[in-house]
Amino acid sequence: MENGNKKFIYNPLVILSVVVFIVGFALGFYIWGYHKNEKKDYTAILKDAASYVEGMERLNGSLSKEVEGLKKDNAMLKSPSNAQVAELQTRVQELSRENASLKTASDQAQYLMQENARLNSELQLLSQRLSAQEQYRRQHLEVLRQLHRVNQQDSNRLSNQ
Repeated sequence: MENGNKKFIYNPLVILSVVVFIVGFALGFYIWGYHKNEKKDYTAILKDAASYVEGMERLNGSLSKEVEGLKKDNAMLKSPSNAQVAELQTRVQELSRENASLKTASDQAQYLMQENARLNSELQLLSQRLSAQEQYRRQHLEVLRQLHRVNQQDSNRLSNQ
């Protein structure tokens, strides 16, 4: 029985080892030895390489021209001309004057708003005083009318007597 178990254990290991060896041999032959029988067309490979290099040189030339143009544009943008500087300085002065005039106008508007509020409160106070004086005048007028009636009644009594 022991011999039977040992054969059973060795048998799959041997089979697995043989399968791994065959697969490795086949892959190795496919990778390293399969293409050795074919002859390479070196002239075609050289023509392809030459055309590739030629295309890269053309692309490099066009990119070099583009880079030079961009460098010139960059230099122009970095160093503004005297006319541009003068124009910008003039514009800054105009904006400064406009800013100052707007600040003055803003201050004046603020002052006028405060003055308007003060005058409105004064107007309200005067209106209240006028209303009080008007009421006082009406009361006095009523008192004078009553006095006038009483005076007339007294004069009528005196004239009747």
